[in-house]
Amino acid sequence: MSIEMLGGRRYLNISQEGEDDLVDLRDNHMIECLKVTSTNYLPLSSFRINRKGLDAIAKSLTPDIKKMVDSVITCPSCASLLEVHVHLLFTEEEKKAIDIQVHCRNCDYAYSSSIADIESVSYTSAAYIPKIPLTNPALGEDQEEE
Repeated sequence: MSIEMLGGRRYLNISQEGEDDLVDLRDNHMIECLKVTSTNYLPLSSFRINRKGLDAIAKSLTPDIKKMVDSVITCPSCASLLEVHVHLLFTEEEKKAIDIQVHCRNCDYAYSSSIADIESVSYTSAAYIPKIPLTNPALGEDQEEE
């Protein structure tokens, strides 16, 4: 998906399922959305969980789910919270590429996020032509198309 980021258009691999989940959470009144405008007058959406969402998490959060979430946001070496840093790069192939680094402030653990890597996605489509009975007004009856 093309988004406005760091003063230009950038392509990021953004999950359509994740965006759909945000819509579901909003439809169920579990998160709130605030529309704001950047200094360049670009529209932005900010999300926050509300009381209904917190109550739903408290009811359904099992130790296994908590462990899975914690594994994404904490350092596997020292269990500190991970930080995300976005850097603008100037390369010969792309004039302005981005590098997203995830790292731990307390130890040497770090990795590059692949969210900005361009993927080749194949799309396949086929025409869908429904079988519709044709009516002959002269005969007054339905005839199926062969």
